[in-house]
Parts: sequence; structure tokens; C-alpha cells
Amino acid sequence: PAAAPMPASSGARAAGAAPKAAPKAAPKAAPRSFAEAAQLFAARREAVLHGHLVNDVHLVRFEPGRIELRAEPGAPPDLAARVARCLESWTGERWTVALSDRQGEATLKAQDETRAATDAEAAAQDPLVGRILEAFPGATIDRVRRSGEDGAAGAEGA
Repeated sequence: PAAAPMPASSGARAAGAAPKAAPKAAPKAAPRSFAEAAQLFAARREAVLHGHLVNDVHLVRFEPGRIELRAEPGAPPDLAARVARCLESWTGERWTVALSDRQGEATLKAQDETRAATDAEAAAQDPLVGRILEAFPGATIDRVRRSGEDGAAGAEGA
């Protein structure tokens, strides 16, 4: 006896028929700054590359589609190519990442440390904070969070 044809609603497909391609995720908007680009690596779970972008490179120049960096000796030699490939894949746009010998800015980590020290100094000048520090001898300001800042954001340094 011949097998009866399967009804179309059963979800079965004919042998040899290609499965439907999963819809592609829409590309994210291109980062508008180097800090945004580095954060995109964290969001996309590229922790190793994110770590290098935060700790091992100095931004020389940034414009959408082009990043110029000076790499520290600890950065992998293929960092620029890997960063460009990821950004192109995620944004759907072509990215050029070039290495430079120019000094550039401080690393993102050094910028964060400088900002944290400046915030702690400013907080210590607040009269209420000053009274608290006087009331608790030996107390120090370890971290300053601005109101509205996500409490979990500072947890990685704790």
C-alpha cells in the first residue's frame, strides 16, 4: 500500500528540501564612540577582546567606521583585525581598525580610574560626607555612584 501524502499543516517537509533560514538579527546601530564600541564587545560576550580594548589600547582617533589605536605590548598582534571583523559583523557596516605609533588617549581603564579618583575627591568636599568621615575615624571613600546609576554596574570592582 502506498503511503498517504502528509498534510501540509503537519510541519513535515519533503526529503531534500532545505530548512527555512532563520531570520537574521537586525544589525545594531554603529557605536558613536570608542567607549561605546568597547561596551558592544562586553554586550556581545566577547570578554577577551573587551578586556584588551579596555586595558591594552590607547585611542588615537575614532569616527564611525574607523578606529585608530596604539596597542600596549600585551595586546595580541591580530587585535585590530579581530575588532574590525566583529564590528562589521554586528553593525553590517565596514570597519577599518588601524594601529598607530601616536600616543593617543589614556586606556579606558586609566580614564575610569582617574574619573573615580576625581569623584572621590569631590565627594570628600561635600559637607555631609565630611561630617560622616569625621564621625567614623579611618573611614574612606571607596567608590562614588551617581544617583540613578545601576547598582550592579559597580559590582565588578567589589
